[in-house]
Amino acid sequence: MRYFNGFLFLFLFQFELFAQAVLPFIENYSKQDYKGDNQIWGITQGNDNALYFANNYYLLRYNGVDFEKHTLPNKTIIRSVFAYKDLIFSGSFNEFGFWKRENGTLHYHSLVPNLFFTHSDSEEVWKIFEWNGKIYFQTFGEMYEYDFKKINRIKFPNTVSYCFVIDKEFYAATLNDGIYRWDSKNFINFTKWNALKGNIIHSIEKIDGKIYFFTQKNGVFVQNGNNIEEWNHPLNTLLKKQLINTSKLIDNQNLALGTSSNGLYLINFKENTYENINKKSSLQNNSVLSIQLDKEKDLWLGLDNGITHIEYNSPYAYFTDTSGNLGSVYAISDYNNDALLLGTNHGLFVYENNQLKFIENSQGQIWSIYKEGERYVIGHNDGTFLFENGIFSKKSTINGGWAFKPDKFGQGYIQSNYNGLAFYKTLDKSDSGVKLEGFNVPIKNFVQLSEDEIIAAHNNKGLFYIKFDPKLFKAIAIENISKTSGIKDDYGVKIFEFKGESLYYINKKWYYFDKISTKLKIHDLFNENFKDISEIVPIDNTRFAV
Repeated sequence: MRYFNGFLFLFLFQFELFAQAVLPFIENYSKQDYKGDNQIWGITQGNDNALYFANNYYLLRYNGVDFEKHTLPNKTIIRSVFAYKDLIFSGSFNEFGFWKRENGTLHYHSLVPNLFFTHSDSEEVWKIFEWNGKIYFQTFGEMYEYDFKKINRIKFPNTVSYCFVIDKEFYAATLNDGIYRWDSKNFINFTKWNALKGNIIHSIEKIDGKIYFFTQKNGVFVQNGNNIEEWNHPLNTLLKKQLINTSKLIDNQNLALGTSSNGLYLINFKENTYENINKKSSLQNNSVLSIQLDKEKDLWLGLDNGITHIEYNSPYAYFTDTSGNLGSVYAISDYNNDALLLGTNHGLFVYENNQLKFIENSQGQIWSIYKEGERYVIGHNDGTFLFENGIFSKKSTINGGWAFKPDKFGQGYIQSNYNGLAFYKTLDKSDSGVKLEGFNVPIKNFVQLSEDEIIAAHNNKGLFYIKFDPKLFKAIAIENISKTSGIKDDYGVKIFEFKGESLYYINKKWYYFDKISTKLKIHDLFNENFKDISEIVPIDNTRFAV
């Protein structure tokens, strides 16, 4: 957020409407984008804020603009990455070590020359993590403890899926013999969780004071007092049919859960709700191998084929309509407290409970929606309509209502449309509106200066000052003020009203109307700060968004 001259400026994403769900903004990177391999086995973020990806035979580095690609000296597959201070640790087949940027170039330093070959000839490092100031490299059969001076090899009591640190305690989940706790010297069978024996555990997380266990094939379990119970949630039934690959705790009540066949689940444990993001909605494929939460609280997914960035921390969501029924959205309004009313080139829709409902008899181009209480005035290609109590009825035959606003200096309303301006006394269905006589040009938007003065923006070219008789609805004087002000190329004029002031964006410059000289003049403050920004949306009386 940026504060400027007493106002709050918010940088917003343009609202886009594209499967039937409201989701965060999602950006996909294919192997063609990063010039690497398919699978992304691990993700980490370094002190340099860059993201690092374990991408089969490559270590990828992404700085937000460009991807770098690096390979190990022995060209083996990189299965895991972990950032610690200024180092990037990686694990591979019979190999682990760290990467460090030296003289602007990323160099690899092996930590285990010949070490693996002494004890095993088929170990891969699948996880790297820190505990009590030491780095641990975990394979399925053993782990290697690195204190930045020496390496200590530690054999597991049984084959392990993964190791986890919960409440500063170190646990190793075995495939068949339950969970063990490591006390820095010995592995001790943690009998408190013996009910989990026989489950392959792919994640353990503490969420809102409870410990959850995410198994590969048998869903989710939760510790309830001294008991281990199945998670009592409808989602758990689905997860038992979908292999759980990985998870990442977002905060103390939200979790991202990656599956092998149905993409990602975003779970809110406090509200007992979840969202599913998969290939139908926006992912490149449904197999999530790894998840990273970056420093801006956004999510990065390592997929079986590619990388996905999810702007989880953004306050704005995006709706995707793969059916094509919705069309392009031109107007939007809140509706029935928790729903939306959408005006599109296909007609009027209600979006509620992740479902679209078409309003009968509304087909055609809709330009605007004006809400007053529980009534909505709809500016339509075929006229002006009223939507009230679920009924869509024609109010006026005046076509193409672009903007509908209350009369600032009297009773009633003013509308800009295909043929100029129209005036309405009420929002009653019988009020057909009165057209302003003597002004017959398409008007996209307007500003009311006084009871009998309006500045109107032509749909294509020009800004007009209009003096009119408010009783007879007749234009008295009309002046093209963009032309008389010496402004060339006055195409696509845009109007911005804020705190009683009106500004006009013409040919990449901001102007205000000087009533004394009746000319448009440069607005220095706005041109200094928003010269190249044409879209500004008022939020309320104190804030606007660019």
